[in-house]
Amino acid sequence: MQNDQENRIRENQYTPEEQNSMNQTANDVRDKAMEGATRMKESVQDNVSSFRTGAMEQVEQSREKAAGGVESAAQQVRERVSGAGGLQETAGVKVAESMDKTATYLREHDTKAIVTDFEQYAKEHPTQAIMGAVAFGFILGRILK
Repeated sequence: MQNDQENRIRENQYTPEEQNSMNQTANDVRDKAMEGATRMKESVQDNVSSFRTGAMEQVEQSREKAAGGVESAAQQVRERVSGAGGLQETAGVKVAESMDKTATYLREHDTKAIVTDFEQYAKEHPTQAIMGAVAFGFILGRILK
C-alpha cells in the first residue's frame, strides 16, 4: 500500500479530487500555522510593550530620585563651604549651582531627551563624556546607597 502511494506521488497520478483534497489539507495546515504564529507574535509584542512600559516607569522614578539626590548633594556642598571664604567658597558655590542646574535639567526633561542630549554630547566630546559618566555613576552610587 505504502509503495503504491509513493509511486503515485512520484508519478503524480492522483485524481483531481485527491489533488484538491491534498491542496486543501496543505492550505489548512498553513493557515493554522500562520494563525499560531500571529498569536505568538501578538503575545510577544504585548509582553515587550508591558516590559518597556514598566522599564520606562522605573527609569522615570529613578530620574526623579537622582534629581533629588543631586539637589541634596548641592545643598550639602553649600553647607560645607559656607563661611569658608576665598577660593574654596567660590568654587563650592559654583559646583552647587551646577548641581542645581543638573537637578533642574533632570526634572524638566524626559528620559528620551536626556539620552538624545547625552548621545550628541558624547559624539562631540567623547573623553569628557566618559569622565563625566564615571563621575556621575560614582556620585549617583553614593547618593542612592
